Formats: sequence, C-alpha cells, structure tokens
Amino acid sequence: MNNVKKWIDSQDWYQKIKLSNGMITKGHGSVNNRLRYFEGISIEGKTFIDIGCNSGGYCLWAKKNGASRVYGIDIDKKRIEQAIKLKEIENLDIGFEVKSLFDLDLNQKYDIVFCISVLTEVEDVIEGLNIIKNIMNDLAFIELSLTNDKDLKIRKHKKGFSYSININKICEIFGSKFDVQLMGRGERYDMIRVKRIY
Repeated sequence: MNNVKKWIDSQDWYQKIKLSNGMITKGHGSVNNRLRYFEGISIEGKTFIDIGCNSGGYCLWAKKNGASRVYGIDIDKKRIEQAIKLKEIENLDIGFEVKSLFDLDLNQKYDIVFCISVLTEVEDVIEGLNIIKNIMNDLAFIELSLTNDKDLKIRKHKKGFSYSININKICEIFGSKFDVQLMGRGERYDMIRVKRIY
C-alpha cells in the first residue's frame, strides 16, 4: 500500500480519480463531474471505449460498473502508463493503448463511445466524427467546441490551433439513423449525446 501511495504521489496527474483503496490521484479534472451524463444509463454487459482516456478514470469506472469490454486510447504515452498502473492496482481487465483516434480499427464496434475534448484539438474534426459514427453501436458522448459559423471555425492560440464545428454539421454527419442532442456546457466545451435510433 505504501508503494502505491508513493507512486501516486510521485506522478503528475490531470484526472482526479478515486481508487477502491480510498486513495485519490492529485489531478484537477474530477472524473465524477462528467459521470452525470450516465445517470439512468446501464453500462452492464456493454462494450465501452474512451477516446483520449488520459489516465483511464472513465475506463476504470466503466469496468467497475459492469461493462463487458473496456478500451482506452490516448496519444500521451505517460497517461497510458498511468492508466495501466491504475488498472493493475484495481485488478481490472481493461485494454489501454497509445493510439490516435485516426488509427482505430473501424471493424471494431463499441456500445458506448466516450470522447472528451479530443475533437477540438485535431485538425480533421469531420473525419473524427465519422470514425465515432462508424465504431459506435448505441451511444456516444462527445465533448467538443461548437460554433454558430456555417461549418468549422479555426482559432489560433498559444499552444496551436483549436477547431469548432456547427451542431447542424454534426447532425448532417451522423444522419437520420442517429439522434444528436446538445446536453449543454461540459467541463471544458459543449457536450453532445449521439444515440442510434432503432
């Protein structure tokens, strides 16, 4: 237990994650804040992917709540190393991999897709949304920057560029077989829920 605490204390965290042993990572982005979107939704027996999973907080939550298969990807190797260590501490069967959204296997489907703040930081927002559409079975939660401009808006800032998209363009991308709903302001950007219509 002391080794686990030492390791947790030695890390630079973004996500604040409460572990089963009561320890909490020292991040500033609380995983619990976004879990409100899952109220009334059972994930038991479902497959779950977190695109841009950071240290794996939502993946840990999904597996603890009965998801059958859980997979998390992030382009930050350090965050994936943290996620792997946390799943070992929690003794959970979760797949984590350093991978981009654009390298996902489109033949692999997931019942629930969780994608937080990733699409605002990639150059091809439209292709990213198409990938999510292709890999999701039932439900996706996507937090991204929306704009009232016609399609896309590009903003330059200190760290590079960020991209915003119009909600009507998102509806067009997903088409008539999906219900796209704006859930309101998320932690950083706007949260949308996409649900397949059966």
